[in-house]
Amino acid sequence: MKSQKVTSNVPEPETEQQAASQPRPAEHGRWYADGCGAAFALEVLGERWAMLIVRELLLGPRRFSQLRTALPKISARVLTERLEGLERHGVIERQEVTEPVPARFYALTEWGRAAEPAILALCRWGLSARAHDPGIGVSPVAAVLSLKANYKGADGGDPITVGLKIGDARFVARLGETMEVERGDPAEAQIVLSAEQPMPILAAFYRQTGLSNLAGSLSARGDIAAAQAAIARFAFPDRLTP
Repeated sequence: MKSQKVTSNVPEPETEQQAASQPRPAEHGRWYADGCGAAFALEVLGERWAMLIVRELLLGPRRFSQLRTALPKISARVLTERLEGLERHGVIERQEVTEPVPARFYALTEWGRAAEPAILALCRWGLSARAHDPGIGVSPVAAVLSLKANYKGADGGDPITVGLKIGDARFVARLGETMEVERGDPAEAQIVLSAEQPMPILAAFYRQTGLSNLAGSLSARGDIAAAQAAIARFAFPDRLTP
């Protein structure tokens, strides 16, 4: 698949005066007049939907239509506005793919990908609140990143490869000292867990009640002992709110 970065066709200003007259799209201080790095981060990602768009791109480029499917409450107009804003700030970039058919994708820049630890930390923090309601539903990417956010490590055990099939989404996770996950064919994984929706898979990892108790909504193929060992490497955060 061939792709290329899309760059702006706006000509560079010819003089310093022209440059000074052009708007600065990513000015720090537009909301808070606060020089803190956290304040600037909120100016970039604090608008509604912006951080969730970045979340959906953490596991690879997505088309506009794929982002709308993952975020069903967002309108086409708002998604367009947020993508434009994130691109203007240098968080994402557009990629044109010519094969097998022409298509446009949105991908994170290096700076955009560097937001992952912050997003995972926010995930853990939000899960510690009693008001959090997992029954509302999450996207496949959100489910996988929730697992990554709450991975506690291998405790000296051998790495385990886990394939996850969630609806049409496919992921392969390698559980070693850290959890590394990417989109891909899970056929070669030691254990493959499949479900039409994310919640049965999350329940298997967080409730740790045994795969047999979820047989009606989740299927498991491969090394079941490895699956149970993998599940033991995750820990749901304690509730910290009254």
